[in-house]
Amino acid sequence: MNKILNLLILTFVISSCNSQDNLKEYYYPITNKKEVNIYKYQDKNDSSRVEYWKVTTDQKKNEILTESFTTDFSLYNVFKEKITEKGAELIDYKDYQKNDSGKLIEIQAKILNKDVYIWNGENKYKYSVQYKNKYGNEQFIKDRQKKGLRKLMLMVLNIQQLSFWMSML
Repeated sequence: MNKILNLLILTFVISSCNSQDNLKEYYYPITNKKEVNIYKYQDKNDSSRVEYWKVTTDQKKNEILTESFTTDFSLYNVFKEKITEKGAELIDYKDYQKNDSGKLIEIQAKILNKDVYIWNGENKYKYSVQYKNKYGNEQFIKDRQKKGLRKLMLMVLNIQQLSFWMSML
């Protein structure tokens, strides 16, 4: 399922990108209360391929917890980010898989690179993890590079957008 996202260009449409604070608030909206949002991602070429993300923001801890589920609502990974002055850093990553009897097994990953998002970054950055599952040693790498600000004409609205090149291995 993660391979679907390999070739995506991640584009965020932002009403105002004049300051990095606006970008931070758009990309990581943390309110004064604990908040849960559910996101649905569907493969545009195969509508039966769907995944769901349950994203919980916690302002008191300044953290975001993302739980990812497959089409049949099976948990397949959980990652936790810490929001800092520099950006968002990966602080925990767990992968999940079912054993032969169908029981869900948690696999703790080792964090190799922690930069999920950098507020003021022009260079390529990444987060990556390594873990061992029943198939062997696995490594998940996701990198981003700010592509730049562009103007997007949408109907009669002129909107600024921030684009990123993103790849996952």
